[in-house]
Amino acid sequence: MFSNKLITSLAKSSDEKKLKLSKEDWKIVLEANQQFKEDHMQWRGDSIWGRYLLNKLGADLEFDFSNSLELCCGNGFLFFSLKDIVKYGEDCTHMDLSRDQLSAFSFRCAQAGCPEPKIVYGDIGSIPFQDETLKIVYGNSYLHHLPDVEMYLTEVVRVLRKGGKFIAFHEPTATAPFFESFPRSLFRNLDVGSLTDIWLIKPEVIEQIMRSIGFSEVHINSNGLSYSLLVTPWQILLAKLGLKNQNKFFTYAKIWMDRLDYFVPNKIRKKYSPSICIVGIK
Repeated sequence: MFSNKLITSLAKSSDEKKLKLSKEDWKIVLEANQQFKEDHMQWRGDSIWGRYLLNKLGADLEFDFSNSLELCCGNGFLFFSLKDIVKYGEDCTHMDLSRDQLSAFSFRCAQAGCPEPKIVYGDIGSIPFQDETLKIVYGNSYLHHLPDVEMYLTEVVRVLRKGGKFIAFHEPTATAPFFESFPRSLFRNLDVGSLTDIWLIKPEVIEQIMRSIGFSEVHINSNGLSYSLLVTPWQILLAKLGLKNQNKFFTYAKIWMDRLDYFVPNKIRKKYSPSICIVGIK
């Protein structure tokens, strides 16, 4: 389903049930993604974030990032979150469509005094790798920006080896606009129009798409429900009071709240959780 009224009003001939914009709607969205820009101080990423993200993948799956491609890498959030806790190799690549974001990534590496990894500019609809060459293709919070999710994931399947893994650490679901701004969402509509945020992704929809294009296994972990109800209100209150530098505390809170989510019946988590983590195995 579409994420906001602006996209709904523009995308008249698109199919939101298949997460697919019509060709006429592509240009506007891709241009917005290309011009997307965040300051290098936003979404900094550190090993605490990294442990939180890896925890979302499930204990029964093993991951080796030594031969991997990160999609929509932005300013390096995932790289700085994972670099100290996973094995990166020389054949690891990070890719994005925004030159401003890639410049921020390079700046952060220089600022941190760490070797800059291989960073590539380009549209992930045309991945610069041969067929079946990668162990892992991954990214954070980006599928909902893509104008045709099935087409882009088909390209992912092409470059993955047999048994290779695809990871999307976070994607917003249909309840995300309500729960990620709770309790303000109880009192007013917070629909903020955006040309880069296109979709709210239902677990059953993305699973069907992934299986139809060649993933033999699809694991979806619904999370964020306990955090949204028990922590987000305090986070909003502290921000209003001007106390925004509580990132480590809230990251630890995310870890513990995700563990609390496991005590919520799966049927309820799947229906109401504002976030999903997706792992596909080719």
